[in-house]
Amino acid sequence: MANMSSAFGTFYFDFSKTGKAPEQCIDWLKRFNEKLGSLTYCTSFEDDEINLENLSKDLKIALGFTGTGRWGYASNFYFFENKEDESYSLLPEMDGLIIEVEYTDYETGMMVVGNGSATIEVKGVEVSVCEDFEGEELTKESYIDYNIGDENDWAELMGE
Repeated sequence: MANMSSAFGTFYFDFSKTGKAPEQCIDWLKRFNEKLGSLTYCTSFEDDEINLENLSKDLKIALGFTGTGRWGYASNFYFFENKEDESYSLLPEMDGLIIEVEYTDYETGMMVVGNGSATIEVKGVEVSVCEDFEGEELTKESYIDYNIGDENDWAELMGE
């Protein structure tokens, strides 16, 4: 099995060009969260953040997330482009959707940590992804600097 990375950050959903009602956007987000949470390399949003009160009048919402990736979380974004993958299945319902992602990711097998970003755009049945990740060596100092945990968490993670 591939090394799994751990990621956390924020997904920014912009539904303003989808032509959908606020209730439809929230319903879709709940289903999208359920779908992504059930995958091998999962993503889970904060359930209590997915509600109409957090959806702005211009149909935008920011959701905190945690997730895992195959070697790196960035690999998850490319599943969205693959029409055969479960990650893709709900996206065509939201033609015009733009998703921006900002995250921190670390992987202890290759000892890499860094910040990444991605833009996912839905145009009809096509999904395009543009992503970037700036990584560096995972050390106790970088683990703490990226706000992943403290010295005690590092010691536990490394079995010290």
